[in-house]
Amino acid sequence: MMNLSWWRVGGAVLGAIGLALLPYVLPQFWIFFVAQIMVWIILAQSFNLLFGYTGLLSLGQSAYFTLGAYGLALLLRHAELGLPLLLIGGVLAGLIGAAIIGYLAVRVQGHGFIIVTAVPTILLILLGQDQSWLTGGDNGINLTPPKLFGLYSFFKPLTSYYVVLPFFLLMMTFIAWLIRTPLGRAFRLVRENEERASILGYNVLRLKYIAFVIAGGIAGLAGALDALITAYVVPNSASWTISADAIIWTLVGGAGTLLGPIVGTALLLLLREFLSDIWAYGYPLLLGITLLLIVRFAPNGIIGELKSWTSS
Repeated sequence: MMNLSWWRVGGAVLGAIGLALLPYVLPQFWIFFVAQIMVWIILAQSFNLLFGYTGLLSLGQSAYFTLGAYGLALLLRHAELGLPLLLIGGVLAGLIGAAIIGYLAVRVQGHGFIIVTAVPTILLILLGQDQSWLTGGDNGINLTPPKLFGLYSFFKPLTSYYVVLPFFLLMMTFIAWLIRTPLGRAFRLVRENEERASILGYNVLRLKYIAFVIAGGIAGLAGALDALITAYVVPNSASWTISADAIIWTLVGGAGTLLGPIVGTALLLLLREFLSDIWAYGYPLLLGITLLLIVRFAPNGIIGELKSWTSS
């Protein structure tokens, strides 16, 4: 067991070093593209915490992603704050939004939960269009991010990359730690059997709510980072299709695994990028085929199936 833990730590360290050195072998476009992939992985991890580890199928992670983006954007426009405080503002926006919606959502079972989580995505789009003085409406808001340390422009891909990277690694470390804590184990117990968890003395409702709020904060961080590196926010980013992307990435990679959202997000975004110039309808077609194959031959996702093969 100790040897396995050291292998995991060693693999994580090598992965972090590889990501730190990656920009030196990539063209400018791909540096920025990998930074965007890391942002989307953070969003996928927020869904994975809810569904993969707690058993809650949410269609609303794009709502907290958008709240995080606007939290950073509005602070950037109306307050002179440093980068850490701007990102904290985005996280808090996601946390607060999830705390409000989660209070209602976790009290609803089954399909009702899915519907309740999807409602904020619609409301945010409608409010964003109606309150255009604040949100920019359909045109969104163009931002002018502060220079990093007063020197490095966010319009340079390398700056964006090295801003996203530490927060990506920090979030992955946080999730890896969380799922191994007693709280993380309680989340998994709720996923496996709510009735048993309740009999053992766990407050199932409270555990669901905690997972919901934490996932909202993670999605808020993804939104804030996206706003920072793209210098743009728009209400339509709350669309449920963004949440659906996070769901698909997670399921393809393997829900309930730490590496699953990483593999699924990177694989499908790279596939979409490669196909976009040569075959306009290629990505939706291959995505559909991929999902059918995953459901039929790898219901646990790529990483989930690999884990089951290696353990058998």
